[in-house]
Amino acid sequence: MLTRDSFNFIKKLGDGAYGVVYMVKKKDDGKVFALKELEKQHILRFGKQNAVIREKDILEIVCEHNNIVSLECTF
Repeated sequence: MLTRDSFNFIKKLGDGAYGVVYMVKKKDDGKVFALKELEKQHILRFGKQNAVIREKDILEIVCEHNNIVSLECTF
């Protein structure tokens, strides 16, 4: 099971409306990913749960498109 501790954080790539995006390296195989870390309290405080779920659902649908970042996993 993946957790935040499964990754080494390399650098911050940017800030978003709900959190921060980092470049990370997976500890077990060295693969590099962009990891979006969401601020749960912000999402709950402003009632954005549906927006977060919708983003995940859309990324799962379009994961095969060459011009869109694919969603590897969520946790």
